[in-house]
Amino acid sequence: MSSPMQILIAVSGEKTLLDQTLSSIQKSIKPDTYKSTIVVENGQKFDAEAVSRKYKNALNTHYLFFPRGNKSAALNFGITQLCNPEDFIFFTDDDAFLEEQTLVSYEKKREALGRRYFFGGETKVLYEKPPPTWLTPILPPSARGWEPSKSNNDYTLRPRFLGFNWAAYAGDIQALGLFNENLGPGTKPKRTGQEWNMQERMLHAGFKAVFVENALVTHHVPKEKSSFQWFLKRRFQDGFGRGLSFVEEHGKKRFPTELVKFLLKALVMFPFNLLSFSKRNIAKGLGDTQAGLGRIKGYLTAYFSR
Repeated sequence: MSSPMQILIAVSGEKTLLDQTLSSIQKSIKPDTYKSTIVVENGQKFDAEAVSRKYKNALNTHYLFFPRGNKSAALNFGITQLCNPEDFIFFTDDDAFLEEQTLVSYEKKREALGRRYFFGGETKVLYEKPPPTWLTPILPPSARGWEPSKSNNDYTLRPRFLGFNWAAYAGDIQALGLFNENLGPGTKPKRTGQEWNMQERMLHAGFKAVFVENALVTHHVPKEKSSFQWFLKRRFQDGFGRGLSFVEEHGKKRFPTELVKFLLKALVMFPFNLLSFSKRNIAKGLGDTQAGLGRIKGYLTAYFSR
């Protein structure tokens, strides 16, 4: 039989959908290897412990509290405290809902392949307030959903699996140094992409990415994350994190010509997007410019602080 499967959820904030998330896990079909669901509340204590206790019998939930409000650190705490190296960990969030076949689909896929792989599935979104139709296609995958392209499986070459629907072995994540605690919710200044950073490190280490069919997870998107203002802010944050990470990974010796090229391209393309009289193209141009400015600021921030 395969090694145990555990579910790991980092929870933060007073208003979460943890109860609905755990309810969806309870209703899903669990493989024989299912062991438990670990909930790590981080930052402040609200009601996550009481909600977790509600599902103790059905899901064998384990509640942990981590005092620092940092998602990556909370995930690392859960892995090191309650996971063995051979445990297969399914990562999801407190605002995501599993379909009935999700967990058993992951189990079948990993049992057929074994180690040296990490896994991810399709995501859809449930909008609290739908965004304008012209904005939806350029929102980040977490706010519009994701599935592999039928013509190009680029997830095998670059990180694509979202943080609320992917899985890997605990020992593999530990061997790579755990999640980068300078990335993800709770970082100041705010930076995104802790799961993609880990997946990128896994790809560089020779692991292969595998898409899991019939493993759908639906992500709740609050109304503030389906607006044009949030889109621009998020693009800047994404760029800022990339700029910071560049200096952390390469040091000061290598000038980031690709960051400058990205910004110049965004600035050059923006007039063409503007002349297209398309809201989508104009918004995309503004987003690319924000991302380029964020990259430059992130690079300069890290460069002069080291």
